[in-house]
Amino acid sequence: MTCVTGPWGHNFPVPVPTETCIEDGIRPVPLLNITADTVNLCPGDSLILFTGNAPGYLFQWFKNGMQISGQTDDSIIITASGIYKVRTSTTSNVTAFSPDLTVLSDTSQITLSVFTSSSTDSICPGDTAWLVNTYNNYSSIDWLRNDTLLPAGNGNDFFYVTQEGEYKILLTTAGGCPKYSDSVNIILYDTIRPLISMNGDTLSVSPIYQAYQWYYQGMLIPGATQNTYVTGANGDYYLVVSDFSGCSMISDTVTIVIVKNLNYPLSNTVIAKFYNKNLFILMNNSEAGKIEITLYNANGSLIHQSFHLKNALSFSVIIPLSKISYGIYLINIKTKKYSCIKKDAYLGQ
Repeated sequence: MTCVTGPWGHNFPVPVPTETCIEDGIRPVPLLNITADTVNLCPGDSLILFTGNAPGYLFQWFKNGMQISGQTDDSIIITASGIYKVRTSTTSNVTAFSPDLTVLSDTSQITLSVFTSSSTDSICPGDTAWLVNTYNNYSSIDWLRNDTLLPAGNGNDFFYVTQEGEYKILLTTAGGCPKYSDSVNIILYDTIRPLISMNGDTLSVSPIYQAYQWYYQGMLIPGATQNTYVTGANGDYYLVVSDFSGCSMISDTVTIVIVKNLNYPLSNTVIAKFYNKNLFILMNNSEAGKIEITLYNANGSLIHQSFHLKNALSFSVIIPLSKISYGIYLINIKTKKYSCIKKDAYLGQ
């Protein structure tokens, strides 16, 4: 018996048997054009598998051990993962199978996790959103905003966002496939900075905001939560507002230097100081009547409130404060006609 090599021999072991050899039970194993055991198929791509087109041979392709209907040529186009092989047979029903070829394809979605102060995909001016990649089987990563590469984020699993736009990542998987994540659309709220207007001793801003808080000399003014505020002392004032989206903005600082009818008779004649755990108040003016003294901490919490009666030109009082702690405090002193705000620090002396 003689076996000779046919014209298709580059895909079959040599020597390739003649039909006489095959019918004697000698059958070569068909080889695929890809000799590896495993190959990666990128999503959206295709792979062509083929074996030698031997005259008189019949073909049937298999996926995961099952025949693929209609796939009886010497080649097949693969678009999905699975375990593939081909069976060759003769008209005498002598068959042989090629080695298995495992085709891998990563079809998982890449999702970006978004962390913001508002638990949404929206941020306030000056705030930051934190985007985090949750996919870890990759060899390289690039960040994009509105389909434009962001060099500052390359190679990192996270990216800090301060601008609105559509963000996503482009990965190169461990199998060498490019892979985009889902897009995240970051929205930047358009919060308007408050502009303070001054009219004599009165400060005001537009009533378009949801919440207001006025500050004097860097300290929160308790109860000053409207869009207007009548000042009680010369000095620096500013305002913090919140809009209906939950964003806060700080106004510029304005300086009051014209309040005389309110604070001159009182502010220039009042001394307010801490001594040990006591608050010492000394007043020296001609106004008589009831005096209200209130003490607030830097957070605007009321620490003390008391009422006193001033009959003489000079008035002094020592207020015990057994539970006072270190910090800066606002001391608000009111008479029937006037009021003033003093600021002092308790240092435990």
